[in-house]
Amino acid sequence: MVRNSWHKIVSILLCASFIISMSCFFAVSAEVKNGIVSADNVNIRVGAGTDNSKLEDGDGNNVQLSTGHNVTVLKKVNAKNDKVNKTWYQIKFTYRSKEYTGYISTQYVIVEQDFIMPNGVPSEYKSYIENILKYYPNWKFVFYDTKLDWNSLFGTDQQGYVGRSLIPSSSPISYRSTASGCYNWRTGKYIMQDAGGWYQANTKTIAYYMDPRNFLNIDDVFMFESLSYDKETQTLSGVKKILDGSFMDGVKIKDTDGNSLLYAEAYIKAAEKTKVSPYHLASRTIQEVGKNGSNSVKGKGTQIDDRGTIGYKGYYNFYNINANQGKYPIANGLKYATGATSSDANKAKYMLPWNSQYKAIVGGAIWIGNGYINSVYRQNTMYFQKFNTSGGVAAHQYMGNIMAPYYEAHSIKKTYSELGILDKSFTFIIPYYRNMPKTVCKLPSSNNFDPNNWLKALYFTDNVTNKDYISDFDGTNTKLDLGTVKHNKFTVAATPVSSKAKISGTGNITLKSGKNIIEVVVTAENGSKKTYSVTVIYDPPETPVTPDLTQPSQPSAPSNFTLGDVDLNGKIQIADALLIFKHKSGEKTLSADAQKAADTNKNGTVDIGDALLIFKYKSGEIKQF
Repeated sequence: MVRNSWHKIVSILLCASFIISMSCFFAVSAEVKNGIVSADNVNIRVGAGTDNSKLEDGDGNNVQLSTGHNVTVLKKVNAKNDKVNKTWYQIKFTYRSKEYTGYISTQYVIVEQDFIMPNGVPSEYKSYIENILKYYPNWKFVFYDTKLDWNSLFGTDQQGYVGRSLIPSSSPISYRSTASGCYNWRTGKYIMQDAGGWYQANTKTIAYYMDPRNFLNIDDVFMFESLSYDKETQTLSGVKKILDGSFMDGVKIKDTDGNSLLYAEAYIKAAEKTKVSPYHLASRTIQEVGKNGSNSVKGKGTQIDDRGTIGYKGYYNFYNINANQGKYPIANGLKYATGATSSDANKAKYMLPWNSQYKAIVGGAIWIGNGYINSVYRQNTMYFQKFNTSGGVAAHQYMGNIMAPYYEAHSIKKTYSELGILDKSFTFIIPYYRNMPKTVCKLPSSNNFDPNNWLKALYFTDNVTNKDYISDFDGTNTKLDLGTVKHNKFTVAATPVSSKAKISGTGNITLKSGKNIIEVVVTAENGSKKTYSVTVIYDPPETPVTPDLTQPSQPSAPSNFTLGDVDLNGKIQIADALLIFKHKSGEKTLSADAQKAADTNKNGTVDIGDALLIFKYKSGEIKQF
């Protein structure tokens, strides 16, 4: 029995009975547990445990089930004498048109409630699925509950991680991220994340390409197609259609035994060996290297450093495996193709080195199957290979381009249409997220407007002294406090980072006494605004008092009291003199200001003489103190 690493893949070919008619499609029986076999050539036993005999068909041959075979799970039992396979399912199934009952180890079966929505079609998807089934009633849909909250998908540890979700330079600028590491606000330049003009997508763009509802239609749905090999629908003629017009069209290569075969035949060989769809493999090659082929597949080597050194001649990498993001990704991929970075075990497993086209196609297919489609990550659709919400590890992604599943889906759909097989029974695995938005996610408005609303420089200049009060300006700081100034005529000037931005709030200004807040607003070409606030306090100088030369000079006194006005009521009265007597007798204590007003003889103390002067002032005997 050969185990296939499809174990734990998400519901491939699940529920053949799930869609027989529209009425049964939207209901799953609570009494019957459907399941699928997740490995190839699995022997069925007459009892639970490998100590029991193998189940035989009517001709005396062992009954063996393979990946995708639908079974009905009757019950789960323990195997007393089997220490390796301790738990088993009793199953009922159809094999070569006959119905059988037998036992299979639980490790080779995935039961439907373990990986699909418990109540059938999620309400968010129902109308879309119903519409598709009007055209293709034989198509099957499985809904994989990722158990992930939609709002958790876009953080810097998920799809928002810089360099993980990329868009090409040909996409509108409005699709790009301006987050840290993606855009330099001081220079107005986007930061390229991968050679060839690839930039980080912003959250809104990522959300659009992650929202399954945007692609639940008859053209785009193939990004959710199960990527397992189905020899009935995935044929040699179909692979030839995919390769039509490419550098592989009608071209022959040699296999490991020296036999000539078409490129298309090599992909079929790869599919037979790996159980991965040959259509997916052929489409993946064209998606990665282009119809004309890049240096990854020409065997001529490629530039490996800034000196222009050409290396890795005679090596091939048809899927750009390990062509990591960087300045020279093709060189990185061809370095992997040499086998120099692999263990002896991996060299044997993946047919390294890839020093022929055939070994690169088949060995690379084994790598894809083991690492993604048939792996524990369950990335058995183009959607899951990009976003990896099936395995819960967002970092394990095959490609950076978030548009890749969309384009590959269209290529596959076109091929199926030309082959006339769209009415066949395809299986699609649709991811479901918790707390999805009620409305379908939309792309940002498509434009190439500059988003920069930063200032490069800001000036606050005193028109009297020409002193500029802002030094070491940093466009990051939007709140500036300049302290206190002595003049009120200033000029505010600013220079934006982008010449396409507009500025308001500059020019000549007159400060009011006290606190002033001046706001300079920068409006980017795309309409986004940034406000810089400048706080400054204007402390006007004291106005000098012109003396009255017609009157005798009087000694100055503090402005908060008048000599003789002991009770500080604004009048000089006999009562003020009486307060002095009370202060001297201890009957009352005067405040500091009252004592200053009471010192009419200006000797620095409050005494009876001060009170007598008040009496003389009130009687008219003296005119002033």
